[in-house]
Amino acid sequence: MTRTIARPLTAILMLNVSIGVSQENPVFQNILGRLITYSTINSPEKTYIQTDKDLYSNGETIWYKTYLVDGVSHGTTDKSNVVYVELLSSSDSVVVRQKLFAQDIGAAGSIQIPEDIEQDSYTLRAYTKYMLNEDRPFLHSKKIPVWLQRTETGLATESDGQVQGQETAKAEQERPIIGFFPEGGDLVSGIYGKLGVKVTDTKGNGIALQGKIIDQNDNLVSPFKSHDHGLGQVSFVPETKKTYYASIQVNGKEERYTLPEVLERGYAMSIRNTGEHVTVKLSSNNMERGLEGTLLLGHIRGRTFYKNVQNSTDEKFSAKIMTRDLEDGVAHFTLFTSEGEPMCERLVFIDNPYNDIFLSAETDAPTYGQREKVSVELSVNGPMAANLSASVMTKTDRTSSTGPNIKSWLLLDSDIGRTVSNADMFFQDNTMQGRNLLDNLMLTHGWRRFAWKDMLGGKVNGQNAHAPEKGIMVKGRTTSFDNGYRPKKSLVSFSVLNRELFRENKDTDAMGNFSFGPFNFTDTIVGVIEARPMAKHRKQKENEIGIYVEDTFPGPKVATERNGTKTIVYEYPREYMEQTSKRKVQDFKYDPNVTRLKEVTVVEKKRKMTRKEIVNEKFNELTLYGEPDRRVITDSIRGGFAINVFDFLIGVAGVSVQGKSYERTVSIRGGATSIGSPSNNGGSGSDESTQNVSRPKEPLYLLDNVPVDNSTINTLNPSDIEFVDVLSGPRTGFYGSRGSNGVIAFYTRGQVYIEPEFPAPTPGVTDFKIPGFTKTREFYSPDYGITEKEHDKADYRTTLHWEPNIAINGSDTAGFSFYTGDAPGSYLVRVEGITTDGRPLSTVHSFVVEDVY
Repeated sequence: MTRTIARPLTAILMLNVSIGVSQENPVFQNILGRLITYSTINSPEKTYIQTDKDLYSNGETIWYKTYLVDGVSHGTTDKSNVVYVELLSSSDSVVVRQKLFAQDIGAAGSIQIPEDIEQDSYTLRAYTKYMLNEDRPFLHSKKIPVWLQRTETGLATESDGQVQGQETAKAEQERPIIGFFPEGGDLVSGIYGKLGVKVTDTKGNGIALQGKIIDQNDNLVSPFKSHDHGLGQVSFVPETKKTYYASIQVNGKEERYTLPEVLERGYAMSIRNTGEHVTVKLSSNNMERGLEGTLLLGHIRGRTFYKNVQNSTDEKFSAKIMTRDLEDGVAHFTLFTSEGEPMCERLVFIDNPYNDIFLSAETDAPTYGQREKVSVELSVNGPMAANLSASVMTKTDRTSSTGPNIKSWLLLDSDIGRTVSNADMFFQDNTMQGRNLLDNLMLTHGWRRFAWKDMLGGKVNGQNAHAPEKGIMVKGRTTSFDNGYRPKKSLVSFSVLNRELFRENKDTDAMGNFSFGPFNFTDTIVGVIEARPMAKHRKQKENEIGIYVEDTFPGPKVATERNGTKTIVYEYPREYMEQTSKRKVQDFKYDPNVTRLKEVTVVEKKRKMTRKEIVNEKFNELTLYGEPDRRVITDSIRGGFAINVFDFLIGVAGVSVQGKSYERTVSIRGGATSIGSPSNNGGSGSDESTQNVSRPKEPLYLLDNVPVDNSTINTLNPSDIEFVDVLSGPRTGFYGSRGSNGVIAFYTRGQVYIEPEFPAPTPGVTDFKIPGFTKTREFYSPDYGITEKEHDKADYRTTLHWEPNIAINGSDTAGFSFYTGDAPGSYLVRVEGITTDGRPLSTVHSFVVEDVY
């Protein structure tokens, strides 16, 4: 049976389920109705990125294709056409950000890695703004290790350290982290239950070990073990009034872990997946009505494929579900009470052999010489149209034939979160051991796309903060000019600077929100928004409109999801780096725009000054003494205003401000002191100790470099002062004995012009830059079938070919060709894509280039 038949059967089954539920419990009707709304109207989106290779050096280009699909059907989405692609450092700071227009199934792009980039493990991720409506968006990301190229006479030298720090071997093993996951959710007394086991170290690396389950009296209940990736399972019949532990040996001593508590009464779910069918068993214990009134529901990515309401008081129920009419992916089974409360949940992976469609990539020969033409033929084993992308790369330890691919992401990780570093192995190993490993993965993971509480509470299908983008949007709001928190409805117009033919006018909504677009353009343009009140007011201030424009890049505050089961360490790729070094030397040698210069010694590289340094440099030119010990720039003071100019010095280190607001005095620590009577404070002053008081002398005061007294400074208007300098110690020597108590210099505004960091806003108008869609570059592949001067250059490409858009129609084949370079070795052809009905495709093929020179 082909997929084209399976899909209509699934639709018929969903229709029958809908009709049945509408005549039953309204709570169940609500559950199914919300699932239908989720899978049809509010379906999520998914992205996937394929790159031309798996590791890079500084200065190279990342060629990529991002696929954008509907999150339920995996077909073309009818929502977004805008995809954001970002390159992030290991600390999640954005290095490069691009915006692409996605037609059909995706878009292709490229990122030039800066020459001065730091060596690091970077992350490439892609997303749409619509995807950010989820509480925890599932953004596809790919690790991009970038090695710093260090060349000496054209040869790469090994870098100090690694891209991602490798843990040094420890003398003793750490205490492992062990998680136990009861099948269905709970251990119920008297019901044979299965526990999923997940064992990792503190870094998240899976650990294979053996142990045993014991009770509180140290009686053996069952042995257990974890296998690949730290996954395993154990089964036994739990009893109430008993506490169970897992016991393992670490460094020669016992370590114990407490198992989940056993429920005296409750529900249990057990599932067995043979591949051809799934058997679901339900049990209850000490429940007054048994399973009566419960709903067993199964769905794949929101599409309901099974539903059963129990009408009897039996304590057990079993159902056998054939998989031949189901879609591939993670099936989510849930048992609900009659009140709609989820009691048991279990994931099962459906890998229906009737859905299988295979992609094949074949070269016209297994071995080639240098600069020889290679032809690649692509085909699928069925009458399916597909969109593909292909790369041909140098084969290294990092470019293996297995690893995460479009199938493992769309069918597995995108719905339950990151699983293992090479998730594709679950689809390569179809043995019983492989299926058991995949089932252990299902036991230890939960459904992550939505929580039933949110789904039934209307949070999942509620109003979205981010609408799907069909193009570049210009959004913002208008407010009162002097109060940005007071929205104001107004008439707004949008135009593009230097493009007089374009202008669009519209009214904002009651909250001042406006939106223009969608637009489709490349490069960056300057937009202008003008706003005026809906009606003229007698008060001029009421006619003044403030305009706020949203950033066109959403900038999601979502950290890249770290791999939960594997800490990847990238060893230095010596052969790859030597090849890239040779290529860079050739590029430099034959670049017509490069002129070789004689060797020079660089004494110092002048860096770009910060705004603070520019401001201080201009202020220093105004003073007679140059740079002060401490400086207060009045505009930089947080919060507020000063009543007296001396208030600017409150809190400055080494400066003491005393007196009332209208008559301040100041002293600088380290200045001279005087002996004499303090000012009269109303006391008799008869005590000798109060008549001879040691107190600091006042410093020298300057106003625009001219000495003045304290009374003059006290009369200054604080708003007229631009900055205040404090001098103490050796810097006061410029003023001789007059500066022995320190110097405080005040400078008024208007003497130095400094361009504002951000121009002052103007009522009713604002201009801003709008980044356009990133232009798609064409990958250069030399044609050695013709003679050209540039072919004299040695060819050490690490990516021989990149073909981001390949279409296969029906039973036809497709293909591409390219030429090998001068570097002998093994090469890998990697092809990924998706059929028009949403089935992911992936394949690899290798060939060898021999040294014939």
